[in-house]
Amino acid sequence: MTPEEFTVSSDGGNTKVDVVNLGEILRLSPATSLQEVTLTLNIPVDLSRRRAYWTGKKLRWTGKTGGNNYVKLLKDWHINKEVLRVVLTNTPFNDLYVIDGFTSGFKDGNVDDWVCELKLVAWRSYKPKVLATKEVADKVRIRTTTARTNPAGKIGVGSSVILNGRVYADSYGNGGGMTFTNRQMVVTLVAPGRSMPYNVGPAAGQYTGWVRAQDIRLR
Repeated sequence: MTPEEFTVSSDGGNTKVDVVNLGEILRLSPATSLQEVTLTLNIPVDLSRRRAYWTGKKLRWTGKTGGNNYVKLLKDWHINKEVLRVVLTNTPFNDLYVIDGFTSGFKDGNVDDWVCELKLVAWRSYKPKVLATKEVADKVRIRTTTARTNPAGKIGVGSSVILNGRVYADSYGNGGGMTFTNRQMVVTLVAPGRSMPYNVGPAAGQYTGWVRAQDIRLR
């Protein structure tokens, strides 16, 4: 059936932006937006006799209420998101569309003809690429740095200190170990804010345990 109205629209996909000291400019899009078609169809409820404006040679449904089946078909295409080929006879218009909007009903008190309004949006075929993911086990990265000189009177990594106190397994004070008196040590790690903020050892790169700040002093 020839539609009562048939309108094709397409947006360039461009955007307007304001530029300082220049004003409004048009930022061009690399691709146009999807083409849209709006059309209005009048479908007689009674298809028992042929009308002059029918373009199809053979109808699938006929009879007194055959038009109702065609309206239902359009609704099904809309609900099921069918991809349709739309052809306008005697024109080069021939492309794939999806029914993005559909309304149907009667107008002006006339219940003999369905009035169906369709909004078609062009269909672009695409195949998303699925990227494989690989789980990577968590790793603890140990970074070796050259000990830097600490400010005078400040204890830091590389500082030579005298230990008078107990060493612990971690900086939270868990796992108490040996107690040392006047033992020369070197600060190897620092954990600011912890109850045992310094790790000491007999030499750089050696780890005896974590100690309290008040249990060490500079040599």
